[in-house]
This record gives sequence, C-alpha cells and structure tokens, in this order.
Amino acid sequence: MLLTAFQEACARHDISPDSEDGSDLLTVLLYAFQKGTTTKDALVGLALNLIGK
Repeated sequence: MLLTAFQEACARHDISPDSEDGSDLLTVLLYAFQKGTTTKDALVGLALNLIGK
C-alpha cells in the first residue's frame, strides 16, 4: 500500500520515482507510515500537501 501511494503521488505530479525528489518523498511517506498514517488516501493526501500542487 505504501508503494502504491508513492507511485500515485509521483504519477500525479510528474515526479520520477528514481529521482532525488522521489527519494525524498518516499522517505517522508515511509516515516509517516511508521508513525501511523496507514491508509493510501492519507498518504497520498500528505504527499499532495508536501508537493504543494
């Protein structure tokens, strides 16, 4: 589920998963997941807020 949220956020905002931005986004999502943000919608929402688009 975490990987799905990451891929969706990258696709929505044209971020390459292999880029530095993609790596940073995955790090933040992984941390949020470990701290209890465990639904795909919540993780994608967090990513969208971080990206600011």
